[in-house]
Amino acid sequence: LTELRQLVAENRNLQGRPASDPGRDRLLADSRRLQHEILARSWHEQGRLADDRAARSAEVRRALSDHPGAVLVDVVEHRGEVLGVRADASGLRLRRLGDAAPLREHVHRVHADLEVLANPLVPRDLRAAAARSLTEGLEALQRTLGAVVDEGGAELVVVAGGWLGLVPWAMLPARCGLPTVVAPSVRHWLTHAGGAPRRPERVTAAAGPGLVHGEDEARRVAGLWPAASALVGEQATVGRMVELLGSPGIVHLAAHGRHEPDNPLFSSVRLADGPLFAHELDGGGSPPHLVVLSSCEVGRTSVRAGGEALGMASVLLRTGVGAVVAATAPLPDDTAIRVMTRAHQLLRDGEPIAPALARATAEDLAVTGQHVPLQVFGAPV
Repeated sequence: LTELRQLVAENRNLQGRPASDPGRDRLLADSRRLQHEILARSWHEQGRLADDRAARSAEVRRALSDHPGAVLVDVVEHRGEVLGVRADASGLRLRRLGDAAPLREHVHRVHADLEVLANPLVPRDLRAAAARSLTEGLEALQRTLGAVVDEGGAELVVVAGGWLGLVPWAMLPARCGLPTVVAPSVRHWLTHAGGAPRRPERVTAAAGPGLVHGEDEARRVAGLWPAASALVGEQATVGRMVELLGSPGIVHLAAHGRHEPDNPLFSSVRLADGPLFAHELDGGGSPPHLVVLSSCEVGRTSVRAGGEALGMASVLLRTGVGAVVAATAPLPDDTAIRVMTRAHQLLRDGEPIAPALARATAEDLAVTGQHVPLQVFGAPV
């Protein structure tokens, strides 16, 4: 791992050089070799950490009765068609939502528009065009998925795997300002829903290098909670973060994030001494009930053979973390510090994380006109 971190740092320094540079080819080859070696060792040692038992309908009904107004939606692709099972206090209903191909295209388009809008170098006229396209894309998704998200509900939990997990569920017009959670499975929701303590055992906010407002964000978040600590500069190391992610409480991390579509277990967040890779999270100890990743893209997943979706956020959930807040697209620094500070204020004052994030993002949208690609994954703790 130390060797791989060194290669990542060297590769960052080579990014401005031409593609013909022999040093670039050597680094890429060495990185691929190390990734395969580490990945094989990691999966041999860890196995599957998540509880994959299927949930029974009786369990779901009992859980929904304990969460008045909650709606659970399980969305799948079957033979080129998207189907949704909606469960609420009145029972279960199957909805046919339409062909998968156009829906998938709308999802890709929305993410492309979000990337354009997050790039400050894009000219104003192109940004305006991307903003219009984003609005149209979200409205198109709303029309297709409305049968399972339109009917309200104080709390919407969506179980969606693969590319359906990339749907910006919390950004759909019908869900603006309403708590929306994307869960990896019904079982995860049943296990963790409502399981957060009234007061977290510990709150730690950390910042990796290279962010304009990263250290300020970490200090602001820590300042909102009694006896919280901020890790900035050389304190925010890989080892310290691995320790925190195996301990109870709330962990907030502002850092550069990177999703690796071809090797999702090598998705990473950048810390003082190098990247922390997703596969290093081994699920030891008692994991936090909430992890907030104020980082670009780390809410994304890639689908492995067999349909398993993997990425930084999904791996954290597999290790036993109750809920993860993460971005599914680039997250501008100035947006992150505003929204994260507000969400932590509401969380400290007693709001669960899903309504706190929904309110913070809706308030920011009302002021700036910019959508915030943050999503709660896991369970409404």
